[in-house]
Amino acid sequence: MGSVILLSPSCKDKATNGWDTDVLTPLANAKLNVNDIVADSLVEYQQDSSLRLVYSNTIYEFDPTDELLQIPDTSLENKLQLDSIVPMANVDHDPYDARKKSDKVELFRKNKLLVYNFNGPELTFFRIKSGQFKILITSTLQDTLYFDFELNEARDQNGAPLTESDVLLPAPPNGSSTIERSFDLSGYEVDLRGPDQKLVNSIQPVLVGKVDSLGDLSDVTPQDSIYISYQLKDIVPQYVKGYLGNDTVEVGQGEIKLDLFKNLNAGLVDLAKVEADFSVINGLGVNGQLDIKSFEAIKGSQTISLTSPLINKPIKIDRAYDNPRITNTTDVSLSGQNSNVKELLELLPSRIFYNIEAFINPRGNFYNYQDFGYYDSQFDVNVDVELPLQARLKDLFLRDTTDFNIGLTDQEIKNIEKGELNLIAYNHFPYDVDVQLYLYDNMFNLKDSLFLENTIASGRFNDSCRVVGDQRTVLTSKVDNDRLKQLQKAEKAIVQVGFSNPEVPGFCTQRKLKLYDNYAIDLTLSARFKYLLQDAF
Repeated sequence: MGSVILLSPSCKDKATNGWDTDVLTPLANAKLNVNDIVADSLVEYQQDSSLRLVYSNTIYEFDPTDELLQIPDTSLENKLQLDSIVPMANVDHDPYDARKKSDKVELFRKNKLLVYNFNGPELTFFRIKSGQFKILITSTLQDTLYFDFELNEARDQNGAPLTESDVLLPAPPNGSSTIERSFDLSGYEVDLRGPDQKLVNSIQPVLVGKVDSLGDLSDVTPQDSIYISYQLKDIVPQYVKGYLGNDTVEVGQGEIKLDLFKNLNAGLVDLAKVEADFSVINGLGVNGQLDIKSFEAIKGSQTISLTSPLINKPIKIDRAYDNPRITNTTDVSLSGQNSNVKELLELLPSRIFYNIEAFINPRGNFYNYQDFGYYDSQFDVNVDVELPLQARLKDLFLRDTTDFNIGLTDQEIKNIEKGELNLIAYNHFPYDVDVQLYLYDNMFNLKDSLFLENTIASGRFNDSCRVVGDQRTVLTSKVDNDRLKQLQKAEKAIVQVGFSNPEVPGFCTQRKLKLYDNYAIDLTLSARFKYLLQDAF
């Protein structure tokens, strides 16, 4: 239902006598959509049902980053004892002084495999949108530790691997020295096939530690240790590839509230040609399956269940394409030929109850690690109800009634030198429309009507002839004191939007006209008054 919110005129500050001032006063805001549609009492029915009213509802939106493409934080920790990493032949006993004969001596080399657990998916590659790789090294060695880090599987946009070289200062006696480094992985590509290119979910970071004991001796004991921690943190993938797993998408049970039939009489709708469509928009590189368990129309205590061969029958969902990226849409249509959808909608239901399940990769890893997904990939389940209207567009209106109060006293009207009413419209309908505002007293006697020159430009189209943006139009009506006195008596307002000029862009003229349920028009009525204040207060 369209909503109207009325606002009283703002208070006017006192001013020095003799000043003129402009005051801009908001009067009303209204939003009307297809739920406010009514037919003219002299509607002329037509047989081709070329005007179609579409109710579109997304009943499930799958977020890959919350579910399928989520990369968990993963850590790998190592604690190295000196006597396990330094051959005893290189350590002088009593008190285990390590005098090295070369500039730098390799103390350890760690290249342990780091394996992700994605709870089903087996990935071979991902491109990182954002995230970090962290290294923490703590040493009790009283010697300078030089380390070189390399993650050959992670490469930046120039193809260079992730590398870092740094120095850990000697630990104080009976203490430790720590260094922590964090690397921004945004834009990096990570190969998850491991060193032999045969694994999944795997990387192998390499950390080499060296010491330099030329010059002063550094006391080293077998009890000295080095603690190493790797962490992949807050990884958000831009793109993943591999096997995305076999999973059930719990669309589940739900309810759709329908205001669509509130103002439509049964004779206005060509129920013999009513259609309901299920559509799955699949932006993932996976095959899927849709199962419609039940679909029921409800009005009050009456319930009618959908009967169709499509109920409880697996419906194949084709995968999207990569390089170039193409989203796939699978449509399942219900009509009078394959269901009792006509009977359902003859009920003019206020609610639709559904139970639907969707699956991804019902055949498992059929494409041999060629699944893919992007950060913004869709997997949406939609329901569209399409109603052919047996009416000419010019016989239909959007209409709503509300209370009205201009909020001016007799004295304030007396001191208004001149004024104007402005109607600011944001039109999201595909047609130029006419708007009329009728003002009535409490006995519904017409006191005034506004905006006789009232055409509002249509919304902005995309290539599919669907409106994707609002068009702003401002209508102005001059008012004098006599007219304001009439408006002062008004207590009710009827806002009416008509489609008397159903022109569409040339490239859309061959398509059936469709009014989608998200089409609307926003209206704001404001008054601008110029006050002569010398006698006002």
